Amino acid sequence: MKFLKNKKILITGGAGFIGSKLINELVKIDCKIYVVVKKNNKLIDKIKNKRIKIIKGNILDINFWKKNIKQKDYLINLASNESKFGKIINVDENFKTNVKSLVLALLCSKKLNKKIKIISFGSENQLGIAKKIPVSENATDNPITVFGINKLIAEKYMNFFKKNFNIKITNLRLSNVYGPSIYSENFLKVSLNKMIKNLSNGEILLYSNKNCIRDFIYIDDVVNAIILALKNINKLNKPYYYIGSGKGHSLKQISQIIKDKYFEINPYKKISIKLIKKKLTKFDNRNFVANYKNFKNITGWSPKISIQKGIGMTIAKMDK
Repeated sequence: MKFLKNKKILITGGAGFIGSKLINELVKIDCKIYVVVKKNNKLIDKIKNKRIKIIKGNILDINFWKKNIKQKDYLINLASNESKFGKIINVDENFKTNVKSLVLALLCSKKLNKKIKIISFGSENQLGIAKKIPVSENATDNPITVFGINKLIAEKYMNFFKKNFNIKITNLRLSNVYGPSIYSENFLKVSLNKMIKNLSNGEILLYSNKNCIRDFIYIDDVVNAIILALKNINKLNKPYYYIGSGKGHSLKQISQIIKDKYFEINPYKKISIKLIKKKLTKFDNRNFVANYKNFKNITGWSPKISIQKGIGMTIAKMDK
């Protein structure tokens, strides 16, 4: 990671699940990290390192970007607001966080710092329902969640600025990220971690979509992908790239892996797999596996942690 030495890196969403893990790696480098947090963020006091400067600000205020985008080498945009299928209660907030904040950053980059390199993040939600798996960047998008729609809009803005104003930017669409969390407050923000957490109740919950296929990617592999994206951003010319394990497992298979790995650590505690009757949405019943070959061909990245190993390490950290 020598290419980041003495660089100035601005990070939104730095106190979140992915952001905190990324910062934990970046502080090992001789660089300056500017972490943007909300004024009322309770995790501020936990972010302490001489290479980190905390910026309390509002990413929806253009004056924030005018002040902070200057003289930065990189922007890692991890700020995000997710909304579940069919719910409209936070549509305005969802749009502002996922779209407006990024557009303001792009406008200020264009005017005040065209040399900045930007990494932003999307999700498999942008695709909607996959017609076949694995899914590559050639698949047609038809998002059916508020989150997916707004992330797709944001991605289109990125590519508009990329093509018309030569802003160096790329978007990484992440599959389901999981793994240990730097801060316990973030652990339950991802779906697989929620399944693992239910072990404390002596059960793993499954629903009628138990045979649906998912792609789960370990947090450390995602952090490595981000760092390689920063290094190779000048070569990342596609509108976006999928980041995932490239391997699909049914939720039923995942439940059994969780049970087996927990037994290795706690052989005297009985764990049952419980089937819950609940009406699910079309999106809940989707299948998804990422094809990351395009990203690999440019960066050399590939996931290192198997689902078995990743779940085992997550359980072990959770029990400490």
